[in-house]
Amino acid sequence: MNDSKIEYAVIQHHHVLRLEGDVRYQDVMPLHEFLERLEVDDQPFILDLSRVTLLDSTALGILAMVAKRCRNQSLDMPVLYVVDPAVRDILLGVCFDQVFKMTGENPLLSSTVAAKPLEPVQLSLDEVSDTVKVAHEELADIDEKNRELFKDVNNLLAQLGSKSA
Repeated sequence: MNDSKIEYAVIQHHHVLRLEGDVRYQDVMPLHEFLERLEVDDQPFILDLSRVTLLDSTALGILAMVAKRCRNQSLDMPVLYVVDPAVRDILLGVCFDQVFKMTGENPLLSSTVAAKPLEPVQLSLDEVSDTVKVAHEELADIDEKNRELFKDVNNLLAQLGSKSA
């Protein structure tokens, strides 16, 4: 059983996303849908990953969407709190330090802050596949190193997508 959790709150004019546990592709589907529906505004993002133990590549790609959104809206780079050295190494390995302000400090966000869990979403297999594909494209777009690292995955996902169309 996966004990991951994703919560959202607006705190002091910041969008705050708090992730917890082993965060995998099935866990970030609600986050992708949430980001797609979130109105465009000038509030910066804070991502609290201080309780994350693992992020798979789809989760990384969905988080990369936050950075892209901020860049496209000319907002400050989102702040990313990460305390686990293994998780930090994963983030550095996919160049997140280029698109996030990463800090190893514990977040100032109290666990008592009223954050709401993101609502589960029911998606078709095609919608899940599209989200996985978009996430990996976003991850590859961060840096040329990522483009090379995820080239085979993105080629396979593109082939699978063209077969289902």
